[in-house]
Amino acid sequence: MIGDATLALLAQAGLPVVRHRVCRRQEDIAAALESLQRPVVLKGVSAAITHKSEHGLVRLGVSAPEQAHAAWRDYQTVLDGLSADFGGLLVAEQARGDFELAVGAHWDATFGPVVMVGHGGVLVEAYQDMQFLLAPFTRAQALAAIARLRVARGFAATRGLPAVDLQALAAMLVTLGQWFVQQQGAFSSIDANPVLVSRTAAPVLVDAVVIPCAGARAERIRSH
Repeated sequence: MIGDATLALLAQAGLPVVRHRVCRRQEDIAAALESLQRPVVLKGVSAAITHKSEHGLVRLGVSAPEQAHAAWRDYQTVLDGLSADFGGLLVAEQARGDFELAVGAHWDATFGPVVMVGHGGVLVEAYQDMQFLLAPFTRAQALAAIARLRVARGFAATRGLPAVDLQALAAMLVTLGQWFVQQQGAFSSIDANPVLVSRTAAPVLVDAVVIPCAGARAERIRSH
Protein backbone atom coordinates (compact mmCIF):
# COMPACT_ATOMS: atom_id res chain seq x y z
CA MET A 1 0.00 0.00 0.00
CA ILE A 2 1.11 3.57 -0.65
CA GLY A 3 0.26 7.10 0.48
CA ASP A 4 -3.49 7.14 0.03
CA ALA A 5 -3.76 3.99 2.14
CA THR A 6 -1.86 5.77 4.92
CA LEU A 7 -4.29 8.68 4.95
CA ALA A 8 -7.22 6.27 4.84
CA LEU A 9 -5.78 4.36 7.80
CA LEU A 10 -5.47 7.52 9.90
CA ALA A 11 -8.95 8.67 8.90
CA GLN A 12 -10.36 5.31 10.02
CA ALA A 13 -8.59 5.87 13.33
CA GLY A 14 -10.72 8.98 13.80
CA LEU A 15 -7.99 11.49 13.06
CA PRO A 16 -8.79 14.62 10.99
CA VAL A 17 -7.30 14.00 7.55
CA VAL A 18 -7.44 16.42 4.63
CA ARG A 19 -10.07 15.57 2.01
CA HIS A 20 -8.40 13.98 -0.97
CA ARG A 21 -8.76 11.66 -3.93
CA VAL A 22 -6.20 9.44 -5.68
CA CYS A 23 -6.31 9.16 -9.46
CA ARG A 24 -4.83 5.90 -10.72
CA ARG A 25 -5.92 6.75 -14.26
CA GLN A 26 -5.60 10.09 -15.98
CA GLU A 27 -9.26 10.01 -16.97
CA ASP A 28 -10.21 10.14 -13.27
CA ILE A 29 -8.79 13.64 -12.79
CA ALA A 30 -11.88 15.63 -13.74
CA ALA A 31 -14.13 13.74 -11.33
CA ALA A 32 -11.59 14.18 -8.52
CA LEU A 33 -11.45 17.93 -9.05
CA GLU A 34 -15.24 18.17 -9.10
CA SER A 35 -15.53 16.32 -5.79
CA LEU A 36 -13.12 18.60 -3.90
CA GLN A 37 -13.02 22.26 -3.01
CA ARG A 38 -10.53 24.08 -5.19
CA PRO A 39 -7.73 25.09 -5.34
CA VAL A 40 -6.10 21.75 -4.67
CA VAL A 41 -2.63 20.35 -4.11
CA LEU A 42 -1.28 17.77 -6.55
CA LYS A 43 1.30 15.19 -5.53
CA GLY A 44 2.89 12.48 -7.61
CA VAL A 45 2.28 9.08 -6.04
CA SER A 46 5.38 6.94 -5.72
CA ALA A 47 6.37 4.63 -2.89
CA ALA A 48 10.01 5.10 -3.88
CA ILE A 49 10.13 8.89 -3.32
CA THR A 50 9.91 10.35 0.18
CA HIS A 51 10.71 14.05 -0.32
CA LYS A 52 8.47 14.80 -3.25
CA SER A 53 8.93 18.55 -3.49
CA GLU A 54 12.66 18.05 -3.98
CA HIS A 55 11.84 16.38 -7.28
CA GLY A 56 9.12 18.80 -8.40
CA LEU A 57 6.32 16.36 -7.55
CA VAL A 58 4.13 18.85 -5.65
CA ARG A 59 2.03 21.67 -7.08
CA LEU A 60 -0.12 24.12 -5.14
CA GLY A 61 -3.07 26.25 -6.12
CA VAL A 62 -4.37 24.06 -8.94
CA SER A 63 -7.94 24.67 -10.09
CA ALA A 64 -8.20 23.65 -13.76
CA PRO A 65 -8.25 20.10 -15.16
CA GLU A 66 -5.68 21.17 -17.76
CA GLN A 67 -3.20 21.97 -14.98
CA ALA A 68 -3.74 18.58 -13.39
CA HIS A 69 -3.28 16.74 -16.68
CA ALA A 70 -0.04 18.64 -17.28
CA ALA A 71 1.15 17.67 -13.80
CA TRP A 72 0.33 14.01 -14.50
CA ARG A 73 2.51 14.06 -17.61
CA ASP A 74 5.33 15.94 -15.89
CA TYR A 75 5.32 13.66 -12.85
CA GLN A 76 5.38 10.58 -15.02
CA THR A 77 8.40 11.93 -16.90
CA VAL A 78 10.24 12.82 -13.68
CA LEU A 79 9.64 9.45 -12.07
CA ASP A 80 10.58 7.57 -15.24
CA GLY A 81 13.84 9.50 -15.17
CA LEU A 82 14.40 8.45 -11.56
CA SER A 83 13.54 4.82 -12.37
CA ALA A 84 10.78 5.10 -9.78
CA ASP A 85 7.26 3.75 -9.92
CA PHE A 86 4.46 6.15 -10.85
CA GLY A 87 1.29 5.34 -8.94
CA GLY A 88 -0.88 8.19 -10.17
CA LEU A 89 -1.89 11.57 -8.81
CA LEU A 90 -2.99 12.46 -5.29
CA VAL A 91 -5.41 15.40 -5.34
CA ALA A 92 -6.02 17.06 -1.97
CA GLU A 93 -7.85 20.15 -0.86
CA GLN A 94 -5.41 22.95 -0.15
CA ALA A 95 -5.90 23.30 3.59
CA ARG A 96 -4.60 26.40 5.31
CA GLY A 97 -3.44 26.93 8.85
CA ASP A 98 -2.03 29.62 11.08
CA PHE A 99 0.46 27.16 12.59
CA GLU A 100 2.21 23.97 11.52
CA LEU A 101 2.61 21.28 14.13
CA ALA A 102 4.20 17.85 14.05
CA VAL A 103 2.38 14.96 15.72
CA GLY A 104 3.63 11.43 16.06
CA ALA A 105 3.68 8.20 18.00
CA HIS A 106 6.23 5.46 18.51
CA TRP A 107 6.91 2.39 20.62
CA ASP A 108 9.69 3.05 23.11
CA ALA A 109 11.66 0.09 24.41
CA THR A 110 11.38 1.38 27.97
CA PHE A 111 8.15 3.37 28.17
CA GLY A 112 5.97 1.67 25.55
CA PRO A 113 3.61 3.80 23.41
CA VAL A 114 4.65 7.46 23.36
CA VAL A 115 2.90 10.35 21.58
CA MET A 116 4.76 13.49 20.50
CA VAL A 117 3.46 16.97 19.66
CA GLY A 118 5.65 19.85 18.60
CA HIS A 119 6.36 22.78 16.34
CA GLY A 120 6.32 21.28 12.85
CA GLY A 121 6.98 22.11 9.23
CA VAL A 122 10.26 21.78 7.38
CA LEU A 123 12.17 23.26 10.33
CA VAL A 124 10.89 20.77 12.90
CA GLU A 125 14.42 19.62 13.76
CA ALA A 126 15.68 23.19 14.06
CA TYR A 127 12.97 24.32 16.48
CA GLN A 128 13.30 21.33 18.83
CA ASP A 129 10.02 22.43 20.42
CA MET A 130 8.41 19.11 21.42
CA GLN A 131 6.49 17.47 24.23
CA PHE A 132 5.95 13.76 24.89
CA LEU A 133 3.06 11.87 26.48
CA LEU A 134 2.84 8.25 27.60
CA ALA A 135 -0.24 6.75 25.97
CA PRO A 136 -3.03 6.46 26.81
CA PHE A 137 -3.51 9.85 28.45
CA THR A 138 -6.33 12.23 29.27
CA ARG A 139 -7.41 15.38 27.50
CA ALA A 140 -6.20 17.39 30.50
CA GLN A 141 -2.74 15.86 30.15
CA ALA A 142 -2.75 16.65 26.44
CA LEU A 143 -3.71 20.26 27.14
CA ALA A 144 -0.89 20.56 29.66
CA ALA A 145 1.63 19.22 27.14
CA ILE A 146 0.42 21.65 24.46
CA ALA A 147 0.74 24.55 26.93
CA ARG A 148 4.41 23.70 27.49
CA LEU A 149 5.25 24.22 23.80
CA ARG A 150 6.97 27.50 22.95
CA VAL A 151 4.80 27.82 19.84
CA ALA A 152 1.72 27.69 22.10
CA ARG A 153 2.41 31.30 23.12
CA GLY A 154 0.79 32.26 19.83
CA PHE A 155 -2.35 30.15 20.30
CA ALA A 156 -4.23 32.68 22.43
CA ALA A 157 -6.62 35.30 21.06
CA THR A 158 -4.64 38.38 20.06
CA ARG A 159 -5.09 41.61 18.10
CA GLY A 160 -8.66 40.72 17.21
CA LEU A 161 -7.75 37.18 16.11
CA PRO A 162 -9.57 34.25 17.73
CA ALA A 163 -7.74 31.68 19.82
CA VAL A 164 -6.78 28.24 18.54
CA ASP A 165 -9.27 25.53 19.52
CA LEU A 166 -7.05 23.79 22.06
CA GLN A 167 -9.79 21.32 22.95
CA ALA A 168 -9.89 20.02 19.37
CA LEU A 169 -6.11 19.77 19.27
CA ALA A 170 -6.01 17.90 22.58
CA ALA A 171 -8.80 15.57 21.43
CA MET A 172 -6.78 14.72 18.33
CA LEU A 173 -3.79 13.76 20.50
CA VAL A 174 -5.95 11.63 22.78
CA THR A 175 -7.44 9.83 19.77
CA LEU A 176 -3.99 9.17 18.33
CA GLY A 177 -2.75 7.79 21.66
CA GLN A 178 -5.74 5.53 22.18
CA TRP A 179 -5.63 4.19 18.64
CA PHE A 180 -1.89 3.59 18.73
CA VAL A 181 -2.20 1.58 21.94
CA GLN A 182 -5.07 -0.45 20.46
CA GLN A 183 -2.84 -1.51 17.55
CA GLN A 184 -0.76 -3.52 20.04
CA GLY A 185 2.53 -2.93 18.29
CA ALA A 186 1.35 -3.34 14.70
CA PHE A 187 3.08 -0.05 13.84
CA SER A 188 6.46 1.05 15.12
CA SER A 189 5.85 4.74 14.47
CA ILE A 190 3.59 7.40 13.01
CA ASP A 191 4.83 10.78 11.87
CA ALA A 192 2.30 13.42 10.78
CA ASN A 193 3.94 16.66 9.63
CA PRO A 194 2.56 19.14 9.02
CA VAL A 195 -0.64 19.18 11.00
CA LEU A 196 -2.26 22.48 10.07
CA VAL A 197 -3.71 24.33 13.05
CA SER A 198 -6.04 27.22 12.32
CA ARG A 199 -7.68 29.87 14.49
CA THR A 200 -10.96 29.32 12.67
CA ALA A 201 -11.09 25.58 11.94
CA ALA A 202 -10.23 22.21 13.44
CA PRO A 203 -6.69 20.86 12.99
CA VAL A 204 -6.08 18.72 9.91
CA LEU A 205 -3.39 16.22 8.93
CA VAL A 206 -2.10 16.80 5.42
CA ASP A 207 1.01 14.62 5.38
CA ALA A 208 1.95 11.43 7.21
CA VAL A 209 4.27 8.44 7.36
CA VAL A 210 3.20 5.19 9.02
CA ILE A 211 5.87 2.55 9.59
CA PRO A 212 4.70 -0.98 10.41
CA CYS A 213 6.77 -3.13 12.73
CA ALA A 214 9.82 -4.96 11.41
CA GLY A 215 9.23 -7.02 8.30
CA ALA A 216 6.50 -4.79 6.85
CA ARG A 217 6.87 -1.96 4.37
CA ALA A 218 6.44 1.70 5.27
CA GLU A 219 3.50 3.55 3.80
CA ARG A 220 4.46 7.08 2.85
CA ILE A 221 2.87 10.26 1.69
CA ARG A 222 5.07 13.31 1.71
CA SER A 223 4.68 16.89 0.54
CA HIS A 224 8.29 17.96 1.07
